[in-house]
Amino acid sequence: MVTEDFVSFFAVSAGASATLIGLLFIAISIEPARVFGSEARAEAAAKTSSAFTALANVYFVSLAALIPHIGVGIPVIVMSAFALINTVQTGRDLWPGTR
Repeated sequence: MVTEDFVSFFAVSAGASATLIGLLFIAISIEPARVFGSEARAEAAAKTSSAFTALANVYFVSLAALIPHIGVGIPVIVMSAFALINTVQTGRDLWPGTR
């Protein structure tokens, strides 16, 4: 359970991360071939995927922290597992010879 001192922090954090996720989608939709096209570099897709994962982690942990009488530990563990899976997949995609 989060103390009342941090409620405004998590509310602002959830709003800011949601806004940045929206801006990320706008940036991708303007020129999707640059990130996910056939001639796109793997680094661009990795950066985009990592940015989305990081922002989604902040968003969902902040939302979970705003639910009254619920601890933050389980959402943090779940989101960190997703981040670890994303990191391993990104590393595998960027490893020379696996693409």
